[in-house]
Amino acid sequence: MNKCDIIPKLDLDDYFSLQIFELSETADWYTIYSHLDWPWDWISISENPNITWTIIQQYPELPWDWSMISKNPNIDLSIILENKKAPWDYWYFFENPNITMNDLCCYFPVAVEWHP
Repeated sequence: MNKCDIIPKLDLDDYFSLQIFELSETADWYTIYSHLDWPWDWISISENPNITWTIIQQYPELPWDWSMISKNPNIDLSIILENKKAPWDYWYFFENPNITMNDLCCYFPVAVEWHP
């Protein structure tokens, strides 16, 4: 299936339909950005693996969810350390496949200490 094939099938009145698209691998930035007037779920978009740090930096005015960005698989330790003032959600680093327990212990000991 071509990525463009899914667009006409999206029912904009059906929130569930959009949410499935946002989480799917077919959700690409071009489609999302070309239709900013659609009722996107920015929580789902923020965690989508097709969303990169470059995109987030280029469009800071969009309603990104920093908890989901913190666990986005495109975010790694170097991005976090280079952008310490970003509103990271340390709890979601535990769900990020690029952040190890060793990283958490070394760089975010308070998060490790308080994590249940």
